Amino acid sequence: MNELQVLIVWLDLAATTVLVGGLAYAALVEIPQARGRHAIQWAWLLVGAALALEMSLNARRMQQISGINGMALVADVWDMRWSHWWALRLAALGAIAFGTPCRSALEDSPGDRQCLAVRA
Repeated sequence: MNELQVLIVWLDLAATTVLVGGLAYAALVEIPQARGRHAIQWAWLLVGAALALEMSLNARRMQQISGINGMALVADVWDMRWSHWWALRLAALGAIAFGTPCRSALEDSPGDRQCLAVRA
């Protein structure tokens, strides 16, 4: 593993930790405020970026080893089981992260614009 791969794996690990920690907090303690929801959503975006970078690095290694390029390489990368699992992981975490309810949607306290849109 080279330095770039290690950096991307650590980015994935850190973002996943923040995301899961925020979701656990939302499920077990209380509904997160706007700052907490934004942190959860940013963590989801970082997980998505890290997974895309990991897939592109794996595709680059496959290209170097096999010599195939273009759509054949894209099809080979997508046909691998881990590509499907990573896409499913990202979709599920996104659905959970962006589905976290707003505090003001459940209470009568004023909230940010995103929560006010949910209330209306």
